[in-house]
Amino acid sequence: MGSNSNFLKIKACDLKKVVAENQGIGEELAALWAQARPAVKRPEQEYKFHRDRDWRFDLAWPRIMIAIEGEGGIFQKKPSHSSISGILRDIEKYNAATMAGWTVLRIHRGMIDDGSYRYIFDWVADKLERRS
Repeated sequence: MGSNSNFLKIKACDLKKVVAENQGIGEELAALWAQARPAVKRPEQEYKFHRDRDWRFDLAWPRIMIAIEGEGGIFQKKPSHSSISGILRDIEKYNAATMAGWTVLRIHRGMIDDGSYRYIFDWVADKLERRS
């Protein structure tokens, strides 16, 4: 990924802060989008993309089949997404989305904190502007 590649680096003393802040990462991403891209189409939140399963994307632009998933739960004390069963569920969800034609982009807390989520927002905004 070149210069866009970021590795999450968390000091042990910062872990409690990270755990507390990772509640509602989808809502935070929606607010960041509205702030960073006020003139660009806002995403649908908690968009149900699969007719047979209750799978939802944190943010989605159904017309262009692009979604953003906030990976905030990976630092929770009782993680739902970083447990073995959670990882397996996410693999099934993301594979089903890809096979249905969706592009799913993932953002974690470290990307929000260091601002590197912006390159994903830039890419999505570019796709939206090209297809309008």
